[in-house]
Amino acid sequence: MWPPDFDSYEALLRLGFDAGKSVRFADPEEANALRWTIADLAKARPGIRVSELAELLNLEIDTARVLAKRAVRDDGAVIEFDQDAG
Repeated sequence: MWPPDFDSYEALLRLGFDAGKSVRFADPEEANALRWTIADLAKARPGIRVSELAELLNLEIDTARVLAKRAVRDDGAVIEFDQDAG
């Protein structure tokens, strides 16, 4: 039987985060894969907050905001922009 922890990409990222696993990108603002990941997470859970995306993807809040704005503009993602995230 497949564990429910693997039912969504967000759940998988949360498992990694909780286990202390993270990745870093040399130039995250230019990494299309991050924007696509943000768009995918927002499509799975419309209204996900920028602060949540930053935490799940190990990004600075400003970087997450830039990528989230691109995902909204280019991919039609629905993302909640935190007050402190602009």
